Parts: sequence; C-alpha cells; structure tokens
Amino acid sequence: WDDAKYPLLLAVVRDAAEYDQLFHPAPVIGKKRPFAPPAEQWDQEQLVVVARVVPATPKPEQVLEVEQLTAEGRTLTVKYRFRAPSAAKATSREKNSLQLRIPREEYDRVVFIENGKPAGELHLAKDEWARPEPARQE
Repeated sequence: WDDAKYPLLLAVVRDAAEYDQLFHPAPVIGKKRPFAPPAEQWDQEQLVVVARVVPATPKPEQVLEVEQLTAEGRTLTVKYRFRAPSAAKATSREKNSLQLRIPREEYDRVVFIENGKPAGELHLAKDEWARPEPARQE
C-alpha cells in the first residue's frame, strides 16, 4: 500500500480471497504446500490486521502490541499500542503488523484505538473490510 498517503493499514480478513488480496501469498513454498491458512480456517476464524511501515528494528514484536479486544453488540473495538522504532540506526524500512486470529463473528463495525486515540474504523456492514482497500489481483 502507499504508506506515504496511508501510514496505517487496517483490515478484517474473513475469507481466503481477502487474505490473498491483502497479503499476496506465494503459491507454493518448501514442499509445494500452499503458503496461506487452510481454507477451513475461515469457517471458524477471522484475522484482524493493523500494519505500518516503520524503520527496521531488531525487536519488531514491540512496535505494535494489543492492549484490549472487546465486542459490544455488533461492534468490535481493538485497542493497541504503537511504539515507533528509532530511525537513527535503521538502514531500511519494514512492514510491521499486528495480526489477531479471533473467532468468526458477524460485526458491523470495527473501531481501532491507537495509544488511547481513535485511529480508524472499518464498516464491515458496508463491505469495507480494509483501509486502504488493496488492489485486486487478476
């Protein structure tokens, strides 16, 4: 995605087609196995994704950390902490993401709260599953 225009990527991946559109997984890896979750996973689970492009860091697990995940009615709220790595010693940039596998539920809206402040919303009831919406693969 164009991280200069959209510094934050938000998504709720609900099926294999959305996963493919967002992540562009390699068709095979290792012993010719598909490089994506098994199709049956999407019957039971969905994936909540928050991502940023940041200076490369030796501790990527500290950049985005979940604080709280709550559901009230048909609204899911994702609270997380973002700690920007120092650019002083970084020689490159990397895509860093927080990915949460959660039970499959039908939500109308997902609210994202970063460091205690609203960061964005997805309106799943209006078929908005990612922001920015990834380009479709032909």
